[in-house]
Amino acid sequence: MKSLFKMIATLIVLAVVFGAGYLTGSLRMEKLNRLLDSAKSEMAVKVSGLEGEVRSLRFRMQLTTARDSLLTAENNIRERNFGMAQKDLEGAKDDLRSAAKLGSKEAGEALSGLEGSIDGVIEIVRRSDARAKSRLDAVKADLDRLINP
Repeated sequence: MKSLFKMIATLIVLAVVFGAGYLTGSLRMEKLNRLLDSAKSEMAVKVSGLEGEVRSLRFRMQLTTARDSLLTAENNIRERNFGMAQKDLEGAKDDLRSAAKLGSKEAGEALSGLEGSIDGVIEIVRRSDARAKSRLDAVKADLDRLINP
């Protein structure tokens, strides 16, 4: 009878120890899961912020590339190389279209206006008119305002 009592007491002690270990472990896991969830939400916020920043930088990079094409076109107009100037102006329009896809609606509308201005400059360049430079200067000024608000 004593050995049966010892065996039952040992089983009860083992069950209590097992239960205590299980509860301790499950509480730690719950705490770790909460920490992991909070870290995931923080990282999601940081990633979305970085994505917005990268998008903004790509937008400005496209605008800067368009400005570079406009400067090259201006140099070609000055040298009376109207064919190359027209190609550079077309390249600037393509860069503005790419930037419009990356920017906000307001920026897209402003860039559409700039594309129209560039079309006007292209028409003047097709006539081999050196007065295109003054129109091109106005377009560059508008683009500079978008690049450096």
